[in-house]
Amino acid sequence: MQFTLSNIAYLALLYMFAFLRRHYAQMHQMAHTDALTNLINRRGMQQKLEGELERARRYNRPFALVLADIDHFKKVNDTYGHSVGDQVLREVAGRLAQHLRDSDSLARWGGEEFLILAPETDLHQAHLLARRLLEAIGESPISGVPVTLSLGVACYRQGDTVAALLSRADEAMYRAKAGGRNQVVLEEQLEDVIIPAHTTLNS
Repeated sequence: MQFTLSNIAYLALLYMFAFLRRHYAQMHQMAHTDALTNLINRRGMQQKLEGELERARRYNRPFALVLADIDHFKKVNDTYGHSVGDQVLREVAGRLAQHLRDSDSLARWGGEEFLILAPETDLHQAHLLARRLLEAIGESPISGVPVTLSLGVACYRQGDTVAALLSRADEAMYRAKAGGRNQVVLEEQLEDVIIPAHTTLNS
């Protein structure tokens, strides 16, 4: 009887452990996934960035970030409604994903911004990638709405932090907006350029 009860208790513990493990995995996925687009969210991408930065430092390998922002997205919401705006976000996410490599990571970075992490990619290769993404979004309307992107590109430099790399990608993307939108700007184009405060532009 004791042996039988011990086995039952052991099986019950195994079941509980398996249940808790599944529950944790589900909660972890929810915490790192954007509900609207099913992409990883900012928190999930932050972890990937830290890991890629560590790999780049250890093995001296290149990687690039491409920060993409939907142009005039507020106008899309105001003109067509938030349901169309949500559909635009989902379709942009889908089109971007279709033009990335398996090794690349795509996240909804916030609002109408998307961030692409491209391992083993130098600035020239990242520029080609960004141009490809720009064309993929602009090639046809989404839900009847013409959509364009402004993209900023930055690459890992020795001694970089995640914050420094993101800042250069953000400044490049902002410069793309300030320069007329629907274009790609590389971080090297920011040298000796004074960029006005971000609050002076609408999305």
